[in-house]
Amino acid sequence: MTKLKFGGPTVRLPEFKSRDQRTAADHALLELVDALRLSALDGGVRLPPLGEIATAVHVSPSNVRAALKVLEQAGVVEISPGRGGGVFIQSLGNIPRALDRLYPAVPIEEVDMLFEAVFMTERTIARLAAIRATEQDIEQIRERLVDIELGTADAVMDYLERTIRFQISMATVARNAFLRGQFTELMNRLSFTVSLGVDPDRIPKHRIEESKKHYAQLFTAFAERDLARIEFIVDTRHTFQRDLFADVQ
Repeated sequence: MTKLKFGGPTVRLPEFKSRDQRTAADHALLELVDALRLSALDGGVRLPPLGEIATAVHVSPSNVRAALKVLEQAGVVEISPGRGGGVFIQSLGNIPRALDRLYPAVPIEEVDMLFEAVFMTERTIARLAAIRATEQDIEQIRERLVDIELGTADAVMDYLERTIRFQISMATVARNAFLRGQFTELMNRLSFTVSLGVDPDRIPKHRIEESKKHYAQLFTAFAERDLARIEFIVDTRHTFQRDLFADVQ
């Protein structure tokens, strides 16, 4: 941790690879991960040719190739060479493995601060999304909710990734690029920290079902544009997820 002091209490700043320190390949990886999450594609689906991916995420083909290699090593995609080959989604639940060099794990004594930052940002994003959502946006978020409901306790990291896809989609609907970028950074770091600190076998199945109910309630409040209800649900889920992490690490 970096320590700064300006005539008052010590300020502890978390260490991570800042945007200025990231290479073009790093940015390509983050853009590709973001695109995969928003596409909501399932395992086995073939991705477009490399050139089309590069155009879609606005990075060079060489950096897309490097990013795909990282995703392949992490088990997110599978690359099959030759005629009839291509890039196929293997498991989006492995995304945290691909981000390990960009997001070092948060020390256990600071995890509460990370959860707090995530949920404070999520509360603002969910409120803005409810205010600004079109009917088409609401249907898109409904599809992400269905995606969550398909998750199971037998594949916890896959389920977590489904919830992140819901939240990133909500952040997109909020139509604030600064909040969207900040929230994505927080969620990337949280997902990597959870992947290191949680034993999936210790998560009871009923906890996953409780989590699904929270997301269903959040969607209903969002669709009805009930801002007070949104805040209550996000706060309730904050306590639930923080306590769950403490129980199963």
